[in-house]
Amino acid sequence: MSLEPIVRYSRNVEGKITIATVLLCVLAISAFFLLDVQYKSGIHASNVATTSVFVVNSPPEWVIEPAEVPASSASNPTNEGDVVTWTATAEDPNGFNGYWLLICKNTTATETDMIIYDPDVPGSQPDCPGGEANRWARSALTDDGEMATATYQTLEGRDENVENVWYAFICDNDEYHPRCNVEDISQGYGDSGSPFYVNHRPVFTEFNAPDPTDPGELAQWTSVASNTNTVLSDQTVKLFVCRTDQFDEENVECQGGDENTYASSTYAINPTVNYTTNHPKPHGFYDAYGFIVDAYNLTAPLPTNPNYHGQEERMQGTNAQLEINNVAPTVEVGTFEFFDQGNEGDLPDSIITPTVEEAETHGFRVTFETSDANSCVNIDWDEGIGTTTNHMEMTDVAVNIYRSGVGVNNCQEDGHHNPNNCYPFEVATSTYGTEEGWQITCTVDNSGCAGNTDTNVKWECSFPLWFLADPTDGNNATTSVYWDEEWVASVVVTDSGLLSSDLTEGENGVDVGSFLAFRLGQDSIAFGDLEVGEADPLLDKPTAIFATGNTGIDQELEGTPMCPMFDPLDSPDYGCADYDVDTGTPEDTIPARFQQFAKGLSTSYGSGVQLADVRAGGDPAFLDLNVLKTTSITNIQNEDIGWGIRIHDDITRAGIYTGQNTFIVVASDASNWE
Repeated sequence: MSLEPIVRYSRNVEGKITIATVLLCVLAISAFFLLDVQYKSGIHASNVATTSVFVVNSPPEWVIEPAEVPASSASNPTNEGDVVTWTATAEDPNGFNGYWLLICKNTTATETDMIIYDPDVPGSQPDCPGGEANRWARSALTDDGEMATATYQTLEGRDENVENVWYAFICDNDEYHPRCNVEDISQGYGDSGSPFYVNHRPVFTEFNAPDPTDPGELAQWTSVASNTNTVLSDQTVKLFVCRTDQFDEENVECQGGDENTYASSTYAINPTVNYTTNHPKPHGFYDAYGFIVDAYNLTAPLPTNPNYHGQEERMQGTNAQLEINNVAPTVEVGTFEFFDQGNEGDLPDSIITPTVEEAETHGFRVTFETSDANSCVNIDWDEGIGTTTNHMEMTDVAVNIYRSGVGVNNCQEDGHHNPNNCYPFEVATSTYGTEEGWQITCTVDNSGCAGNTDTNVKWECSFPLWFLADPTDGNNATTSVYWDEEWVASVVVTDSGLLSSDLTEGENGVDVGSFLAFRLGQDSIAFGDLEVGEADPLLDKPTAIFATGNTGIDQELEGTPMCPMFDPLDSPDYGCADYDVDTGTPEDTIPARFQQFAKGLSTSYGSGVQLADVRAGGDPAFLDLNVLKTTSITNIQNEDIGWGIRIHDDITRAGIYTGQNTFIVVASDASNWE
């Protein structure tokens, strides 16, 4: 009997040929030969027959069932574009075949549905039923008992389901009868088992810039964004607002880290980002790019991504600029310091005093600081490019100088100007006629401006005072009308955006000192022709006294004797040689006491005040003249002093007698200034 039918059967039968089956076949063959021999010969005899059997290849068996590494689950999905990896270990029961790990999309009921390895076709590999369309992954041919690895590159653009079922097969490479384990298909176990989950990129459809914001205030960006993969555990996303349009996906941060980041949100649906702007901060527009990342560190698609489907509006990397408002600058009220004219030192003065009679004194100074929340520099902004030029943010100041009693609101305009008490910044040049140097001029010292992190600059302003500017240096109402006031400055500062501060008065003022000055209306006193023993009937020889300072004035007077050979430079003799103040000698000298004076021109000789003799060394004679304080630069207050003389009886020499009188100005009681 031929063995061919059995071999053929063995090669086509499914499953395993057991030892019992083989034994039954051998016994049957043996019995046949024995009966045949006995039948033919009828004689007992023996012979030898060769036996054979083909042991059919068995499919490989699992040693370690397949698993996703790492596990891809609803709480830990695989981001689209990333790789899903499966590992498994199998053994061949026949002990020598290698194997492939196949991860298929669908299962099959019979081995005939599988695409089996064909040893006669070079490069042949097993495949899932239906081929590549039904395959997730296939490993390389792996040695018996070694771990096989299969990988699948997930697709970009929402081209896969979020939840993806898989079935694992192992197929060997037997050269006669390759097999797959269709009776023991595996889907793994736990989170590492089927299905694997693909996280699609989050949806980001709206990114809104903050409202225009002041420096130091809160800016808020809003968004419409979420992870729409509802099968997954977490649908929240995180919003990053970056200073440039680059995002580091590997480290999940703005490119450049914190230095390039305004702020980021918490994880939420439609997240917002709150950012407290810097103070100071130059006004202008600042680029701010929005990036969305979901809870699984997958970014939203860029608008330029051509492979992304199902999302028309894509805001990733959109610029929603932060607009910083221009805010008005302020004046630092505690920084005011005044300096007298000519003072170049670092210490401020407590008193400044006019020194030029009937005119202005120039060169008084006041310094102060101004501040701007937009910083001390400004940025010319070229949208989309950035800063082009830095220049000073605070460009102009207007400074008003006035006596404090006038009030901050009453010394601002040209019409407020009063040389006694108010010097406003805005004054027409015609107010001072042809006088030069009257203007209040200011310069800014920007050396202290450290850039856009600094707020303050220092100003220095030069201002004049007319000779009649009200003094405030007295300590009571007798010494000064305005003894309880001081001179102060108020300032308006304007920035590059033409916003101005409030009119602000400095906290620190200065006293204007009393300026005692006068002018003589006549530089000589001519008594005329008198005989020995004769006197002027009236004190009517005038000397006008003009008040050319800033107080009311009285007079103190003293004089020398008069003589024919008067020499004002001969100080030991006070103008007259051999003069004796006690005896009144020599006989050709007229002592000072024979001169009298009075206010006005109608006092009789003998009723006036005797002129004090400078040689006597006593106090000068006082005249309560009460010249009013001058209050108009074109109308100088004045009073006349009337003079008279008597020629005493001892004069024997005729001729011209000359002498010299000294006028000493003193401030009158303040109650007599007006």
